[in-house]
Amino acid sequence: MARKTALSAKSLEALGPERLARLLMEFSRGKPALKRQLRMALAASKGGETLIASIRKRLGELGRSQSFIDWNKAKSFTAEIEDLRRIIFEDVGKDHPADAIDLLWDFLAIAASCYERCDDSNGYLGGVFHEASGNMGILAEEAQLDAQILSQRLFSAYQDNGYGQYDDLISIFAPSLGKEGLTHLRTLFTNWQAGLKPAKGERLDSKSYYAQIALQEIADALGDVQAYRDQYSPEMQKRPNIAADIALRYLSGKQPAAAMQVLDDVDEVPDLAQKIASGRHCDLSWHRARIAALEALEKADEAQAVRWEAFLASLDQEILKAYLDPMRGFDDVDAEELALQHTLTYPHIYPALHFLISWRHKEAGYKPSKALALDKAATLIETRYAEIDGRHYELLAPAASVLEARHFLASCLLHRTQIDFSLNNARSTRYKHAARHLMACESLNDSIDDYGHYTPHTEYLADLKDRHGRKTSFWEHFDLA
Repeated sequence: MARKTALSAKSLEALGPERLARLLMEFSRGKPALKRQLRMALAASKGGETLIASIRKRLGELGRSQSFIDWNKAKSFTAEIEDLRRIIFEDVGKDHPADAIDLLWDFLAIAASCYERCDDSNGYLGGVFHEASGNMGILAEEAQLDAQILSQRLFSAYQDNGYGQYDDLISIFAPSLGKEGLTHLRTLFTNWQAGLKPAKGERLDSKSYYAQIALQEIADALGDVQAYRDQYSPEMQKRPNIAADIALRYLSGKQPAAAMQVLDDVDEVPDLAQKIASGRHCDLSWHRARIAALEALEKADEAQAVRWEAFLASLDQEILKAYLDPMRGFDDVDAEELALQHTLTYPHIYPALHFLISWRHKEAGYKPSKALALDKAATLIETRYAEIDGRHYELLAPAASVLEARHFLASCLLHRTQIDFSLNNARSTRYKHAARHLMACESLNDSIDDYGHYTPHTEYLADLKDRHGRKTSFWEHFDLA
């Protein structure tokens, strides 16, 4: 039974409005952030012009402020920015959508100042401004916006888009702009871009880049693939990732032959196997676009060949599923087993292990597929254990848990590598986790009949005590466990 003095919104209602008001006034002394919240709540209760004026005033203050936001205040600062966005969208937008859009324009205008004052390495602040852009699109459905005024506002905004705060607004407002507004906006940006053209051989400056992005958004909104393509130089169009970008637009416009031509014209087809072997990033964009183009041209066999090539290099699960799905009879079973076997010799063990412990074919919980993948994962661990570094606990810990139901030795080895990493490197913050891993090894030992060439548990434990016996905090965690 809940205590009668337990704090909750319901229990506080018993104090009455006057008592609560006095408590809030007392508590807000010396707390400017709370005072701002209370003032905004009062303005919201009155609504209309009072609320709009209060929001505009606060946005002005935020835009002018130059003080740096310390890391310990960043969370509350972001919370205030989010509250302002919510109040504009929900409270103002409910009855005054056009006014709310005006406020959101002002809201996005303070983004640069906020980014410069506050570390947003976690991306939370950027998420708030991105959501505000989406809110403008929703409100635009009800607000009666003048296409000419809107196009001029977008033109001004995109000229200073250093933090990407205005990204996608042209696409968002495309229905409100209509063909006439988009065409007018294209003219504005085309004329501006012409005056920004760098000399031959010079790189694009930031403003030229903003113009390029805007014109590509306009081209997408108008469904004009050629105009989108023209924003890239002939040399740029031959880069695989850009060719893929253009090809996908041709495919959306039901022009697979044009898409294939762009993909064929690249300077060099990406050699995925070479990139993977060298440890470089594996960009599949060109291969994905080529698969889609081949399918559209009804060249299914060629599409399958590209899928298989891409999977062998990347272990991409979605590509493998797309490769297996059209197969009939037991062909998919044989192909799946071949794919799983391939992971055992994949150059990089961590992507291979992640693939095997997370692989599911067919519907969720498809047992034969899952069991086969875990069998291969156990084999991978037992044959390539020397390559595993216990620092990768975010992968190894869940893998050990998944395997411990049937693959006792493999699970034990993953627990061991995390123990060894923690103790060998004196990572005291991980000692309690290492103790838990050692307890798991003790539990698994009863089910392991043969350790093969690996050290049996009793010897492993004795060796740990010999080498790390003085790490008392670890052994205390182990004893407590």
